Amino acid sequence: MKVLKCGTVIFLFLSVMLFGDNGWNAEFSKNGITVYTRTVAGSDIKEFKGIGIIDAPVEVVNNALDDVPNLANWMPDCLVSIIAEKKSDDYMILYQVIKTPWPLNSRDFTFETRIIKEKDKIIRTVKAVPHSSYPPTRNYVRITNMTGQWTLLRQDNNTRTLATYQIKTDPAGNIPVSIANTTSKKLPYETILRLREQAKNSKYNK
Repeated sequence: MKVLKCGTVIFLFLSVMLFGDNGWNAEFSKNGITVYTRTVAGSDIKEFKGIGIIDAPVEVVNNALDDVPNLANWMPDCLVSIIAEKKSDDYMILYQVIKTPWPLNSRDFTFETRIIKEKDKIIRTVKAVPHSSYPPTRNYVRITNMTGQWTLLRQDNNTRTLATYQIKTDPAGNIPVSIANTTSKKLPYETILRLREQAKNSKYNK
């Protein structure tokens, strides 16, 4: 019990030291994952961030996120995940389809992922960008305004990872603000929780 309390204190301390306040408000904590929100100037849609420990080295967690086709099997509401163009090992364009609550139309988008590897962490930035291979269609509502980031920070001699998932998006179309914010608030928590399970797969330990 003392170890658990100590770990919790260290986790909270690191969260404050790394990210400070910067307008973020803690929404809830569950299963060792804390979700934060903050307002975005000129928008009613909030920005969201989740922080939690994953019991795997940074490289293993990054490898799980690199398995693009498999993202559709575990990321919340992700129906399709495809590499539209791989420019290098650290830069690619992805296409995804995201399920939205009935009776709303599902969303799709293309976005770039850039991977920055540093001594103590790996950062994965994402940003919506157009791509000629996947133009907008009538089947989905196209998201064109989205930015986000994964920060994977080494912990305990790289036996664990402090993962931060931050996302800011305009879901486009006629989605009530309350639904958009409620749905998005769950996203960082569910994503980190499921990523923990993916990181246990031995195929990512390479």
